[in-house]
Amino acid sequence: MIAETILQMRLYAMYFLDKKILCLMVGTFLLTSASAAAVINIAVNRMTALSRVPLVPDMTLCIPMSIPPYIYAFWIPILAFETLLFVLAVLRGIQTYRQTGTTFQSNKRLVGLLVRDSIAYYAVMFATYLTCLLIFVFNVQLLEVPIGFSIAFSCVLGNRVILNVRKVNEEVKSESGNTRLRGNMAFNKGSSGTNAEHESDTLTDFEMAQLRSLRAESLEGSHIVV
Repeated sequence: MIAETILQMRLYAMYFLDKKILCLMVGTFLLTSASAAAVINIAVNRMTALSRVPLVPDMTLCIPMSIPPYIYAFWIPILAFETLLFVLAVLRGIQTYRQTGTTFQSNKRLVGLLVRDSIAYYAVMFATYLTCLLIFVFNVQLLEVPIGFSIAFSCVLGNRVILNVRKVNEEVKSESGNTRLRGNMAFNKGSSGTNAEHESDTLTDFEMAQLRSLRAESLEGSHIVV
């Protein structure tokens, strides 16, 4: 449940808070949860349990009996919902990479990370849920074996998505800060160079006095020749 909420929030942000996408995801999520809950509720009500089954010396086991054969349908809505989230993430990634402009160029790195994590999450969790479905189909007596693993793996991958986004966000902030610092240094350097050029073009008082004296001497020499 937590991992699915994280994925929906991420897609909602990727689509710039589009209400239609939010309604689609939330509506599908509620429908998926209701369908899976209905299947497992009907199956559990028709199941029986056999307790005190000897496993090893001094150890007994409780195993489920009379498991309905359609219990594998529990995983079908979950697989469908994961596929929907995967398709939405890929479509958004394609739309972003087709855009041009500074704003979209700066967002491509973050969107690329989100799309990459979406593909990785879908590939791993789809394989996990499909394995659970196949176990429910071919050996339903082992139905408790993969459930804990699938729940734990979903939470771990969801947290990894958050950590990856935080890491990229810090890197983008650091790069933008370095770019701004280099720009300020270049501006200050250019300003100081311009001031130096103006200062080199401006004569000092001593140089102006020498220039006046040379001009006076040239004028006196011209009067003598005449």
